[in-house]
Amino acid sequence: MNRNTTLPSARDARGHQPNPTRRPMTPAEHDVFRFLVNYRRANLGFSPSHREIAEGLRRRYRTVAEQLVSLQRKGWTFQRPGVARSIAPLARLEDVVLDENSEGAA
Repeated sequence: MNRNTTLPSARDARGHQPNPTRRPMTPAEHDVFRFLVNYRRANLGFSPSHREIAEGLRRRYRTVAEQLVSLQRKGWTFQRPGVARSIAPLARLEDVVLDENSEGAA
C-alpha cells in the first residue's frame, strides 16, 4: 500500500463522518443548540440574537451567553467575532452527543 494513501474513515449509518473533536454538550446547552437550529429553519437561515434565545428559553441573558461560548468551545457552533446574528450550528440535531454525567437542564 502506498504510504500516502489514507484509509477510509468510519462513517455512521447515515454516511456522516463523526467529529472526534466535539465534546458532549450538557442538556442545558442542548436546549440552546436546539433553539438555534429550529430558529434558523423557521427564519430562512437567519440566526437569533442572544436576547431572543434567552427570551425563547426563559433564561437569563448571561446564562445563554455562557452556554453559547461553551458550545463554540466544544465545537458545536461558530460565531464570527463582532458580527450580530452570526451564530451557526456546525452539526445537525441528529448528530448531538449529550454529556451523560451532567444534571438536567438549567
